[in-house]
Amino acid sequence: MLKLPGLIERVNLDPAVPRDRKPVTARMIRFLIAEGVVAKPDGWNYGEDHVLQVVRYFGLRAAGLSVAQIAAIRQGGTLAQPVVIELAPGVVLHVQRGVFGSAPALADALARIAAAVTTLNLPAPIAAPDTPSSDTAKSEIKETTDAV
Repeated sequence: MLKLPGLIERVNLDPAVPRDRKPVTARMIRFLIAEGVVAKPDGWNYGEDHVLQVVRYFGLRAAGLSVAQIAAIRQGGTLAQPVVIELAPGVVLHVQRGVFGSAPALADALARIAAAVTTLNLPAPIAAPDTPSSDTAKSEIKETTDAV
């Protein structure tokens, strides 16, 4: 069992928590508990499940889920709308909770997604135009400055 400072220390040491979100504070943990993202502690005691819930929160936020969606997932509730995650420019994943009944069904869906992307055989994006060399850029800057 962990007390709040121990929980915070464990979360801050976890490599899955983005550096820009560290240090996680007691205030943030209390917010996540109030929002239902993290389960209430047993008295003042936190367990490994609390550490995992906080770490999972950061992963789901990075994937684009809202705090309310993360709370609904943790509590086993249904989501009012599908979760929409932009995987890459032009590639969007829509996920509706409760559609997949098992891990094999999810594995099959992932295989079908990979096959569809491969079958599409999309051309590479058009490259950006060549940028001027640094010498050209400096002379352009000088000309602009002189004109003013």
